[in-house]
Amino acid sequence: MLNMVVGVKWVPDTADVKFDPAKGTLIREGVESIINPPDLNAIELALSIKEKYGGKVYVISMSPPAALKGLKIAIAMGADKAILLTDRRFAGADTLATSYTLAMAIRKIGSYDIIIFGEETIDSATGHVGPEVGEILGISHVSYIKRILNIDLTSKIIELEREVENGVEVYKSKLPIVVSVGVGVNNPRYPIPIRRLHAEIETDKYIEIWGLSNIDAELDRIGLQGSPTRVIKIIAAPTVQRRMEVFQYSKEVLNLMVKRLRECEVL
Repeated sequence: MLNMVVGVKWVPDTADVKFDPAKGTLIREGVESIINPPDLNAIELALSIKEKYGGKVYVISMSPPAALKGLKIAIAMGADKAILLTDRRFAGADTLATSYTLAMAIRKIGSYDIIIFGEETIDSATGHVGPEVGEILGISHVSYIKRILNIDLTSKIIELEREVENGVEVYKSKLPIVVSVGVGVNNPRYPIPIRRLHAEIETDKYIEIWGLSNIDAELDRIGLQGSPTRVIKIIAAPTVQRRMEVFQYSKEVLNLMVKRLRECEVL
């Protein structure tokens, strides 16, 4: 039996998000939120491990109360339990403060063998949280996981494959471990309607809401005061004016095209 914890973030759909250039913040009002796409792959990995080796899947999210909707989706996919970490004192956290808060909550859960995160979030794309949680908990962590090769339940040894630029690397590690996965590593299953209904009707049975009082955390390591990173200014990428010319192929035209590319310092 394995206990797995999956970190989930409730994020604005970046296809619709806009920036406030004066405040340097995202404009979230009126923007639909979704489960961070790689986190769906993380949930799927946990569920597939549970189906093969047995165990329990917890989903945890440090988010505003609106993230309950996303946690209900995770329950409908097959997660056993979900925890929403929500407290005004968690607000303004950078990746380090977020990782610390999540790590303290995971430690509060108690028994854990595999902690799984999506590789990065679509609203910040840092890829920091998984490795930072591993460091704070003092356990192994491996990113860019392609697949789990084997788990020896007796010796508590996991063997996994990590994707790198020119191939794959195979790792063996003692449990517990933190791993992170990206989009495309698997195909997340659809939520089961009857489980979604149960999550809606019996929310308290499946989802616990924790605040600062529920975890053993140091005040100077959470929220804004625990965040060494500050976003001073956000600048939108300038629009690049592009010019297009269409050439009918011939030797003369080919020479002309090479000349134009040299003029533009492309060649």
